[in-house]
Amino acid sequence: MDYLSLAQRSYQLIKSKLLSDEIRPGERLWEDQLAEEISMSRTPVREAVNQLIAERLVRRVPRKGIFAVDYTASEMLDIVATRTIIETQAARLCCQNISEEQMTRMDAVLQQYVDMLRSTGQKKANVYDAELHRMLGECSGSALIRRYVEDLENMVVFVRKKDEYVFADVELSIVQHSRIVEGILRRDEEAAAQAVMENTQQLRRRVHL
Repeated sequence: MDYLSLAQRSYQLIKSKLLSDEIRPGERLWEDQLAEEISMSRTPVREAVNQLIAERLVRRVPRKGIFAVDYTASEMLDIVATRTIIETQAARLCCQNISEEQMTRMDAVLQQYVDMLRSTGQKKANVYDAELHRMLGECSGSALIRRYVEDLENMVVFVRKKDEYVFADVELSIVQHSRIVEGILRRDEEAAAQAVMENTQQLRRRVHL
C-alpha cells in the first residue's frame, strides 16, 4: 500500500472514531496512541490529523496538544445557520435532479430511521438521520453542495454529542423527516425547502443556547 493510501486509510479510521461514541468532544488525541490503535506509523496518522483539522473535527492547541472539537455556543449557532442555508438549497435541487433509484433509496432510509427511532430511540437512529441529510447533498446534483452537506453533517454529529443536546420528540422528528422526503418525492421545491428549514431550526432548539 503506497503512502497516500496509508494516509487516506488512517484518515478514514480516525474519522470513524471521531464520529462514533468512541471519542467525546474535547477529548485529547495522541498521535502515537492513534497509530498503535489503527496499526499505522505516525507519518500517515499525522497527515490524517492535519486533514481532520482542516475539516474542523480536530483542533491543535499550541503547547497543549490535539483535541476533538468541542464547539462553543456561538459555533453551534453558526453551524445550524449555515446548515439551514445549504440544505434548503440542496432540497430544492434534489427536486430537480433526484433519480428514481435515489427516490427509492431515500424512502427506504426514511423507513429505517422511523423503525429505529421507534424501537431504540434517537441516539441509535441518528445514523439514519445523518444519512438522510447526506442524501440531500448527494441527490442535489451539485458536487460542491454535496461536500458542504457532508462537512456540516459531520459537525452536527459533534453537536449531538454535547451534554446540552436534548433529544427530539420521536413523533415530531418522524413528521419533520417524512415531510422532507415527501416534498422531494413530489418534486415540490417549496414544500421540501420549508420542511428542511423547520427540521434544521429544530436542531437549534434542542441545544440549550
